[in-house]
Amino acid sequence: MQSKPTAGWAIVAMVLLLPGLAWAHAMVMELFVEATEVRVEAYYDDETPAELAKVSVFNESDRIIAEGRCDERGVFRFPKPSPGLYRVQADAAGHRATKTLTLEDPNAIGNPGTAAPAKKVPLLQIPATLIGLVVIAGMTVLIWLVTRNRSESSPPSHS
Repeated sequence: MQSKPTAGWAIVAMVLLLPGLAWAHAMVMELFVEATEVRVEAYYDDETPAELAKVSVFNESDRIIAEGRCDERGVFRFPKPSPGLYRVQADAAGHRATKTLTLEDPNAIGNPGTAAPAKKVPLLQIPATLIGLVVIAGMTVLIWLVTRNRSESSPPSHS
């Protein structure tokens, strides 16, 4: 006797697809050099703050000079270090964003520090989560239709 597809298969399909959906967006990070500190803003490409993202700041010798977690707005601040080249890295939920921070000598003429320009996300971009939900809904309807058609076409069983 063959077993019929049931709603259980839809649940199995969703469980297998959900991890892919969780990774379906990227982390973005912006650096702002201020008078006495550097402000890090970490967020996902759907503009959700990367709350509690771990931020590490590495010097040219690859040693951590500052470390901490973003607040609920995805913001982390650290004291402005001495002139040099730094790597700022934010990690959260398997996502990582990295930027290079260059701080110049404050006595030099010009900009006291620069960060690589931030990548802007188009406003009309469809969030990957929405696409994933549509795929799951479509699979659920497909499984329901297949199950319904099989149950209607199979003869009633007599015990």
